[in-house]
Amino acid sequence: MHTNEAHPSPLAYRTELGSKPGSNPLLLLTMALPTRLRFKSRSEVVRRIRHGRRFLTILGRTIVSPAAHGHGRILFSLPLAVSKKSSERHRLKRHLDEWARHQTSDLLGHHDVIVFINPSLKGLPRRALWHTADKMLEQLSRRL
Repeated sequence: MHTNEAHPSPLAYRTELGSKPGSNPLLLLTMALPTRLRFKSRSEVVRRIRHGRRFLTILGRTIVSPAAHGHGRILFSLPLAVSKKSSERHRLKRHLDEWARHQTSDLLGHHDVIVFINPSLKGLPRRALWHTADKMLEQLSRRL
């Protein structure tokens, strides 16, 4: 059996990351937001929606409120209007989460941000989506 050294097997990733035996190694490589950037409960999100400042940005309706825990968090909400296919919505969410992970230092500061994504972003490739998200960040920084 031929092994390619440039692309190690998932088992190699598992041993490098020290995961538990029997766990799925591919789940360790997800693009999900780190725990510190996520909201902990639905009630917390509802409270932020009720008491936050509302803005219309290029990404969609955005709600910004002061962070409760000292560091900012972000939530992207993709309604069925974006796409009825969950795979499309999850793809967009993964790309936006990845963008947020890379932008965490400048992005949030001391604000919690909730973005209701505009359906017109449905077919955008990742680079265009990231560029649009950067524009949203510029819009928010001017208003705060």
